[in-house]
Amino acid sequence: MTDITKLYEEAYLAGNWAKQSELLNAYSSKINFDEIPVCQLHDFCNKGNLSNIKDILNTNPHLYNDYYSFYSSCIYGHLNIAKYLFSLYTNADKTKLFTTYRNAKSDVTGFEHTFRITCGYNQLEVAKWLYTINPSMVDTNEFIKAFDNVCCSGNIEFVKWFYTIISPKNKPNEYGNGYRW
Repeated sequence: MTDITKLYEEAYLAGNWAKQSELLNAYSSKINFDEIPVCQLHDFCNKGNLSNIKDILNTNPHLYNDYYSFYSSCIYGHLNIAKYLFSLYTNADKTKLFTTYRNAKSDVTGFEHTFRITCGYNQLEVAKWLYTINPSMVDTNEFIKAFDNVCCSGNIEFVKWFYTIISPKNKPNEYGNGYRW
């Protein structure tokens, strides 16, 4: 692994987005993403390769709670991988996922965001599973946005499922409106 690739990996794992951007701008052609275990992990989560994910995590156990891996396995519909990664989370990791905001200006947690984008990607089975983990998110703005994503998807089964779980205060009234927003 080159020094630049190693620096990029360290910046990624530290959550130092400014350093990552700086390195990408200056050395993008010199960074070998195929050598970085966390990038390999993301690729395997996107493609749904559980055995390779287990191999990466066996040799790099510090990557087990990487949020993007969980997120990408959900949005690409790899329920078995999402469940596996979630099973590795400690209670502290789960608390962080449910309470940490995506950025300083956001009122959306990582979990709520994952649910909304999963709905946008039309992943019904994963959305059902995510909902069972945190049904209290039904009263969040992200949940309403997720419902909007589902309605735009054209998947009638997804819309029906969603409508059955929307809290009464969010169901449309007799005039077709009545949502909190």
